[in-house]
Amino acid sequence: MAFTFKGTYTQNGGDDAAAGTVAVYKRGTAVALDTATLDATGSYELIISAEEGEMKVVETMTGVAVRTYEASVSRGSVTDTSRDIGTVGAPAVDASVAGVTAAITAALAAGPFAPTATGATAATRYVGGTAAVAPTTGAHLAGDWVTTLTGQIFICTVAGTPGTWVLAGSGAYAPMLVTANRQTASYGLVLADAGLVVEMNVASANNLTVPLNSTQAFPVGTVIEVFQYGAGQTTILATGGVTLRSSGAKLKLSAQYAAASLRKIATDEWQVVGELST
Repeated sequence: MAFTFKGTYTQNGGDDAAAGTVAVYKRGTAVALDTATLDATGSYELIISAEEGEMKVVETMTGVAVRTYEASVSRGSVTDTSRDIGTVGAPAVDASVAGVTAAITAALAAGPFAPTATGATAATRYVGGTAAVAPTTGAHLAGDWVTTLTGQIFICTVAGTPGTWVLAGSGAYAPMLVTANRQTASYGLVLADAGLVVEMNVASANNLTVPLNSTQAFPVGTVIEVFQYGAGQTTILATGGVTLRSSGAKLKLSAQYAAASLRKIATDEWQVVGELST
């Protein structure tokens, strides 16, 4: 039995026909019964000799299947049946994606992005990627930045063509300064001590107490240094419910000017290392 498929395809509902092919399959099979190429007007016609059953027409434009038409072939007095599939525009989703992509591209190119966070005063914009080095061509603004395929980030510090670029993290940084909290009597740690050096300037024996998380919720990973500045020996004590982990259970600073470090390793658990004695 002969079955004729005819149709046309135009892009965006206009007269510009898309390059592509049309194939007819017996439903459930992967081998085409016949194929055709769109002519200059975007039209095609396929005449298939096949037994009755379900047929599927797949239109493929520029490598992407954009429309599928299914028809039923049955025995009867009519042996030559035609069906005009009609004209369709480019899939709406394609146009939407293209529009969004164009808008994003335009926004990135137009930049710069205004600062929005409190304390930020300079504009910046991402201007693309490079293979392994900073841009060597094109005009750029101070604050532009690029990423490389080797995982680096370059920042433009002086506008120009191509501008002056520095590798992020390669600039000069001020040394990290540690603040001291000096005490003249036994003392219990508080949240403000996180990252500090607690100096115990006491003439007689004294204690530095580590509190429960429920009263001073130091984040896990907090480090606090203890320095015995005075002659009185400093003992590190744990509030009930707190566990201190120290080699040999040593929790006393060994002498004047000895130091130790406390690092929170769990909710109510701290590591103690340094110049310690029992």
